[in-house]
Amino acid sequence: MTDILLETSISPAYGQIVVKDDALAVDVPDFYALDVTGEEAVVASSQVIHVFTIPDHVGDVRVCVARTPPSLEDGARLVLDQSMNFSSGRLAVTTVEFPNPGESDAVVQLGVPGWIRTRVYVAGAERPTRGQNEGTDQPDRVWVVIGG
Repeated sequence: MTDILLETSISPAYGQIVVKDDALAVDVPDFYALDVTGEEAVVASSQVIHVFTIPDHVGDVRVCVARTPPSLEDGARLVLDQSMNFSSGRLAVTTVEFPNPGESDAVVQLGVPGWIRTRVYVAGAERPTRGQNEGTDQPDRVWVVIGG
């Protein structure tokens, strides 16, 4: 049984979705400094996680925010386990085109602001595509697990 806080679908602009603090993030991943190759499953900082997914022209990505991990029967694999600074007390799931604080696609109230363990799981079949992430696992399902 998964303690689900949010289930939604998001169009993954540029083949990625963003999980972030719903405040104006001051610590965003620097893709140039990190030497991103396109083979990463995620790129993260203390306030923002970019999860690489299927391209937007393929379809939407199903996102679930929960307090417990998904079942292994769902084919999910852990791609990130870190503490995140949710200074607003809210987790936002959105596209890579950062909206203004409070204007994200989906928001979950976490309660108390602060550092919270955050895990990201992904699932999806390998898809032969052209361009970014060619021939790599391109998830169409993402689970964000808060706490624990």
